[in-house]
Amino acid sequence: MAASALAVSASAQTIYEAANLIDSDLNGTARYVGMGGAMNALGGDVSVIRSNPAGIGVYRSNDLVFSFGTNTASTSFDLDGNKYRKTSFSFDNAAFVYAVDMGRKRPVRFLNFAFNYNKRRNFNRKWSGAWADGTTQTDLIADMATNGINWDGQPGYDPEQFEEDIAFVTDNPYVGWLPIMAYNAWLINPEMDGAGNFDGFWSGYMPADSFDHYYEVNESGWINDYDFNISMNLYDRVYLGMTLTAIDVKYQKSSLYTEEIYYGNDYRGGYDLTNTYSTSGSGLGFSLGIIARLHDNLRLGFSFSTPTIYWLTDYQESSLAYGVDVDGVDGRERMHGTISPYDEYGSFMGYQYSYRVRAPWKVNLSLGATLINRLALGAEWEFQNAAKTSIMYDDGVLIDVLNDGYFAGDGSLIGGIKQSFKKQNTFKIGGEFRVTPSFAVRAGFNYVTSFMDEGAFKYMESSSARTDTEYENAHDRWSVAAGLGYSKNHFYIDLAYQFMKYDSDFYPYDNTSIAPLLLGNREHQALMSVGFRF
Repeated sequence: MAASALAVSASAQTIYEAANLIDSDLNGTARYVGMGGAMNALGGDVSVIRSNPAGIGVYRSNDLVFSFGTNTASTSFDLDGNKYRKTSFSFDNAAFVYAVDMGRKRPVRFLNFAFNYNKRRNFNRKWSGAWADGTTQTDLIADMATNGINWDGQPGYDPEQFEEDIAFVTDNPYVGWLPIMAYNAWLINPEMDGAGNFDGFWSGYMPADSFDHYYEVNESGWINDYDFNISMNLYDRVYLGMTLTAIDVKYQKSSLYTEEIYYGNDYRGGYDLTNTYSTSGSGLGFSLGIIARLHDNLRLGFSFSTPTIYWLTDYQESSLAYGVDVDGVDGRERMHGTISPYDEYGSFMGYQYSYRVRAPWKVNLSLGATLINRLALGAEWEFQNAAKTSIMYDDGVLIDVLNDGYFAGDGSLIGGIKQSFKKQNTFKIGGEFRVTPSFAVRAGFNYVTSFMDEGAFKYMESSSARTDTEYENAHDRWSVAAGLGYSKNHFYIDLAYQFMKYDSDFYPYDNTSIAPLLLGNREHQALMSVGFRF
């Protein structure tokens, strides 16, 4: 990364940064994944340490386990049918459980302690696509300029605000970076009244009536959990546990958006908008759980996870390369150049912004059964209300417009978390059949409803330093898994395969005339766990 100055704008966040933190992948040990994660009432696997901490209380011996494998993310773009794959090696899990036998004469039969590292999310993905329609990103940028505030406190950025040497860094008032870049690239136009004076309104590139679009993106990163657990076994009938989770977040996205402009059969040029965006930070969560042994072969589990707090920092760099025709008094001229944000000294500048996110609480209800000493079955339901997510400034003060929404022309609120996020339900079923004392087969199924409302969109504030206008709304997803397990003496090895599928609606920018571009997302995970119980 080249050396650069840093800036903080009046607005830099959108609801989609919080969306990345709410969801979780099905990941953990190969046994857990192979059973579809339906183990919260059965317990006895370290991967339940956060979803039901009481499951660690089921242990009667120490356990040391490591899990690793490969993940292949495949994305298909509906308009060209091409599939884009990205494969990565992943170290998914490492854990240790220390079980203390307290004796049969005490109410607490076992007091257990555990540590678990788990990769909760894997962001690795890349894809690209091309399409043509009658919409243009420059109309959105023109709307941002029209809704901006000029020096007199009135709506509509004045063209002179974009021409200042300190345009990207001024806070009197804050000026959006994308309108500045587009104006200097001849992509938006100030509208004039009958007397030739600027009237406060802006329009997109003209003349134009059709556009060819191209977009490509490469994503990487993770959310890692570090879990610390204490749990107990009461009379071999009730298991209690609690887990404190420290979280590490790292996400990176590089994207290119290209627009080619036509007026009839006349090619008017085009532009490339490049963005590099990253999020890094940490989080803290806490969960409590209980498992009740209703019968020798039947267990009921319940857990509650408190809201998770994240402390995050975003960083973005952008550039706009253009070559467009401009009609002037001397005729038509092709204007070329590249624009990037710069400070008052003319040095390249990115933006950095720190903030907090409070993810919603969760509840989990689970049921587990063991039959004929060979078959274990699990089923569970998990619930969270994503609309209870909150985005805050770095000092903890709520950012009202992101949480409550923005006022539309009719006075209604739109574009906030409360309008865009909704309740999410997760359903899991799974089982394990022990063919011999040493060999087991497993299978599981997951279904997760989307927490994104169909009408959710990325609202670009006029004063925003953000220049990436694209967004994606995921549909419901499901996954199916299978696995094998072998144990001998104190050692064991488990294998699992998981296939996950979901579709999503991609929008290059917010425009009511755009039909969503459908993405087909598939993931293939192969996982191995090697462990030692003693």
